[in-house]
Amino acid sequence: MVDAALRININKKSTFTIGPSYQYYHFDPTDNTGRFINNTSLIGSYDSLTVDKSKQHAGLI
Repeated sequence: MVDAALRININKKSTFTIGPSYQYYHFDPTDNTGRFINNTSLIGSYDSLTVDKSKQHAGLI
């Protein structure tokens, strides 16, 4: 994950952060042999059918 952000201290208790964010996800099945993540029928999340696919996400923080 890469976050290149500008942080502004408003006071001693508060900060404001803004900037771009990028994340790359890659699943390596050889590193996950015998682990829960290889059993996609038990994961139950919105992306359980694509957990083994590489993904890229970009946005703002």
